[in-house]
Amino acid sequence: MSGIRRLLLLVLLALPALGFAQEAQPVDFDAMVAELNAKCPIEEQDGWAISSVTNSADTSTVALMVPTVLKGFLKILTEDNDNARRMWLGQMSSMFGRDWTDYKRQVVATGRTLVIEFMFYENAPEAVMVFTPEYLKS
Repeated sequence: MSGIRRLLLLVLLALPALGFAQEAQPVDFDAMVAELNAKCPIEEQDGWAISSVTNSADTSTVALMVPTVLKGFLKILTEDNDNARRMWLGQMSSMFGRDWTDYKRQVVATGRTLVIEFMFYENAPEAVMVFTPEYLKS
């Protein structure tokens, strides 16, 4: 197993699950999303960025630009399993901090499904991960 693959596997298995200990204050979620979207792209180091945040009636979508170094591993890293879900929630929290925490709480409070679209600075998502409000509560 190559060094980068081992490192990615360790990251995937080592990140703790996120949860919330308290209820969120009432917030206009559409206004919050508009504010976040106005900040986009929200750039982080090494090629990570949130390029947009959008809402529909039952879904909130985050378009996440990921570094091209993950191109060969993205399918593995976005498999439909708890380890991958915990890893991405932890990654988003560590990169985007308080904005992410508040946003995620409002996704749950409004009963929306969270969709993260993974992109390599292209127009079409390379992978998608879906989080139900029930999953985000736990």
